[in-house]
Amino acid sequence: MKQNRSHQVSCFKHWTRKNYAVFNSLGKQIKIGVLATSCSLIALGAKTAAAQSQAAQLQQDSTTSEREQTIEEVVVDGGIPMVLSEKSSVLAAWSRSEIAELPVQNVQQLLEQVANIDLRQRGGNNVQADVRMRGGSEEQVLILLNGINIADPRTGHHSLNLPVDLANVERIEIIQMPGAFAGAVNIVTGNALASGVEASIGSGSHNYSEQAVSAHYVGNRLNLNAGTSLQKSTGYIYNTDFETVNAMAQGGYRFNNGGKIEAQFGFQQKAFGANNFYSVGKDEYEHVRTFISSLSYLQNVGALSLQGDVYHRRSFDNYCKHRDSLSFAQYNRNQDNYHQGDVVGGNLYVGYRSRIGKTTLGLQSRAEHIYSNKLGEQMDNPRPSFESGIDYIYEKWRTTVSVFLKHSYSYRRWLLAGSVVGNYSNSYGYFTQYNAQLVYSLLPQWEVLGDVHQSLRLPTFTDLYYNGAGYLPNPTLRPERATTLEIGTRYRHQWLQAGANAFYRMGSNLIDWVYVDDATQQCRNHVKIATTGIEAMAGYKGKKYLKHLSVSYAFLNLQSPQELDEKAKGRLFAYLRHKVSLSGAHHLVSHLQALWTLSYEQREGTYKSQLKGVEPTPFEPVCLVDAQLLWQQSHFSIYVSMDNVLNTQYYDYNAVLQSGRWLKTGIKVFF
Repeated sequence: MKQNRSHQVSCFKHWTRKNYAVFNSLGKQIKIGVLATSCSLIALGAKTAAAQSQAAQLQQDSTTSEREQTIEEVVVDGGIPMVLSEKSSVLAAWSRSEIAELPVQNVQQLLEQVANIDLRQRGGNNVQADVRMRGGSEEQVLILLNGINIADPRTGHHSLNLPVDLANVERIEIIQMPGAFAGAVNIVTGNALASGVEASIGSGSHNYSEQAVSAHYVGNRLNLNAGTSLQKSTGYIYNTDFETVNAMAQGGYRFNNGGKIEAQFGFQQKAFGANNFYSVGKDEYEHVRTFISSLSYLQNVGALSLQGDVYHRRSFDNYCKHRDSLSFAQYNRNQDNYHQGDVVGGNLYVGYRSRIGKTTLGLQSRAEHIYSNKLGEQMDNPRPSFESGIDYIYEKWRTTVSVFLKHSYSYRRWLLAGSVVGNYSNSYGYFTQYNAQLVYSLLPQWEVLGDVHQSLRLPTFTDLYYNGAGYLPNPTLRPERATTLEIGTRYRHQWLQAGANAFYRMGSNLIDWVYVDDATQQCRNHVKIATTGIEAMAGYKGKKYLKHLSVSYAFLNLQSPQELDEKAKGRLFAYLRHKVSLSGAHHLVSHLQALWTLSYEQREGTYKSQLKGVEPTPFEPVCLVDAQLLWQQSHFSIYVSMDNVLNTQYYDYNAVLQSGRWLKTGIKVFF
């Protein structure tokens, strides 16, 4: 395809069966013309758009008044096609319009609607939650922001510390990919359709308040998006107050040669009461600050496609045993945790299309560093921390480099893809992973698939080095490894979609906290754990009274080939065995809509309502209902929502009672 020096917007009209067609979309704005299948609300088991298009054989229209390109996967206005394409399976996805049909106000609430995600909360309203997926731990789930890996190498507890408001999210994808041990969450922001300003204000129970403003500029070559918000509450029980500040800006510029440069910068500050969040202490408090930045460039040169990324994440974390410790004359502040973490990385991808398929070569490099008064190796010279009077006395550097080669080929109804990945870590040496995927289209709307991939995860700094009351370090931990086999089928129609998947994952050296005696825990490598899962979904999308209705179900079973006593089972075995999620949206009258979600969870394992003086209790089944009334006009909307309508009392972790009914109301205006 010849390069055109003038800026053009390509119009997508139909799918093609060319295995290289994805590269035609790189660095271009794609206008969706005719698309015979609906966007996925909860496309359980759906592969990437590349795999989808190979299986979907839609009717072609060779005549058009606009400049037309046939492409295999649609990546609207940039994106990260070479990073995620064909290496991932889309297990669930929401567009901006689909998110608007759910009674959710933040990313945390949205993820709760995914059947195969176990969101274990220590505080509601996006304060602190662990994202678990398919029986994996929070450390085994990869978090991507606009395709950039911004995961925290210190701990998975703060993976959702993202400077992103739901109003600025373009889409969210739950994906399965070789680079993510249990799965990944990709949050895509920006990409506004038109220039404008949006502002909102709201209030609710427990002195909750929120204010947010965002602005968007959409030009021929330049796109800019920026937003900031403030949320706070005095808390639903003692010492669960919080205050969260988000600020984010991103932009992209398209050059005459078709190349595009993109940048994003974000900041988040969270301060919250941590009543029994991590240990015995109703007066605990945590203050976390996170800075994120990245720069990307995408370019097409004939049959060759290039993409490069650089990124940086810095975080500061202060965890106090007592929130008023500064006023205590005799308080030893060194017992608190002070951390400063940095992640610097870069990616380079080169793709080439030919008659024998699509070949991609990738290079990824990542450096992780921490200063701490608790984690790492002893420093020769202490370094002052961000808090006056506290020194960092430990630090740790580690680097990883990955190289992968991938090739995909399609023939008629078949798509075959495979890859090999080589990893080097200065702490753990060399590792190799192999991955393969096969998709067969039975009908234009119906396909079956098979997938096998291997995964690798390095221990976090907390896994390796945390040393405190009741905890022992274990610097001899080895990386986790797993092989996953998966089969599935899916059906897509304009108004109906359904799918089912089954997978089996054998993990070795899996890391978990286990009790080494009655009062002390330590991270250990389990020899092996086998995870079996079944997932199914069905969704209906209408136009009149019922706008959408969806139901999804996930089943899990974890087993270890060796006998483990209760103390050795640790936290991984407190998993969701059954989860059912339902959601619906209804037109009531004129501009009024009713939105609702319902979930049912049955968890394995036990919990304690108090950390001392009580015996463990088996987790009880939990049923949660959220609802919202939404009045929407062209330039404003008013909502009234209620979380936990049934006022269910439940625990996700020991001694952390979750909030009951929480009423919120607010107004949004658009200019």
